[in-house]
Amino acid sequence: MALQGEHLTGTSYAGHGWEFTPGEKEDVIFDMTTEHDANEDFFTMCQQAGWNHVLTVGDNHIFKAAPGTVGLHTEDELTSEVLEKQRNSFAKASVITAVIFAAVVVLIANVDWPNFLEVALCVITMIPLVYSVVPLIGYQTKVMKARRDDVAA
Repeated sequence: MALQGEHLTGTSYAGHGWEFTPGEKEDVIFDMTTEHDANEDFFTMCQQAGWNHVLTVGDNHIFKAAPGTVGLHTEDELTSEVLEKQRNSFAKASVITAVIFAAVVVLIANVDWPNFLEVALCVITMIPLVYSVVPLIGYQTKVMKARRDDVAA
């Protein structure tokens, strides 16, 4: 998008995709890293390595740099480590949302409520379940691929 003059500036409503603003065309590459409690030293280190901070969403930090800049994660093991941390985070969220969903289903099965309330409760508890399980599947797939690549190397 940067080559087309569109610059990443944030996430769109409720984190569904990215928000871009028009600007000058740029030939850049992007990288993302996860850093809990990132401080000024972390961002300074990235800046000194040629990476400019673009956006932070939670503990995820997105940077851009000129093509050819050494990536933020230069070792395959480190990349696998980052993917595993993300996967574990979504696994915890998935377990919590699955337990809540199961509790709602058991409650609905044992309590006689109006149908619209039962459907509403199912939908309300299913949305976070889907939004935690789908990324979990994606991260697990990436972790398995990274491990296969590590073994092959």
